[in-house]
Amino acid sequence: MNRFALIGLLAMSLLSGCVFREWNEQHEQRLRTHDERIAASFAAVTAAGKVTNLSDPRFAAGNVRAGMKAPYDFIRNVGPGVYFLEKYDPARIPVLFVHGIDGSPDNFKYLIERLDRQGFQAWVYYYPSGARLGLIADHLSHAVSQVELHYRMPTLVVVAHSMGGLVAREFLLQRQSDRLHVPLFISLSTPWGG
Repeated sequence: MNRFALIGLLAMSLLSGCVFREWNEQHEQRLRTHDERIAASFAAVTAAGKVTNLSDPRFAAGNVRAGMKAPYDFIRNVGPGVYFLEKYDPARIPVLFVHGIDGSPDNFKYLIERLDRQGFQAWVYYYPSGARLGLIADHLSHAVSQVELHYRMPTLVVVAHSMGGLVAREFLLQRQSDRLHVPLFISLSTPWGG
């Protein structure tokens, strides 16, 4: 290899490193901007105790896909949050069901139908699974705080599936020092190892 070819190769290598670094910085900036838009939307659009049922059209497969592919649009058009499946009853312990990636509250239909309604009531957390885990956990914490302020519930049981287990764990870690008592956290098929 002659000297000019070696110098050319070295120059290309250095330039490609600069180009990659610049691309990486632009990509990181886009992610930060995207995350900021999602966080701001989460703060503004949150269901906190709205009563609905599992056949609510917002839980339809098309909306679930939108939450995976376009989380910002899901937040604006569908509405994430904590939904009650019946009017709040302070004599019964709420069980919060947190779905997994590309899932919806309807995934828990079998468990919810068999829940002991004498002692428990079903709540569901619905979110766009295409958003980052940390943002989703922050939103869950915010939504539960709003419900807590309004209903003053002292206890909450959490049941989560797959990615929902990761979201719920982060939520619980964020809330471990406050007054909400979570005596039971059940995770199903959660990828703890990544």
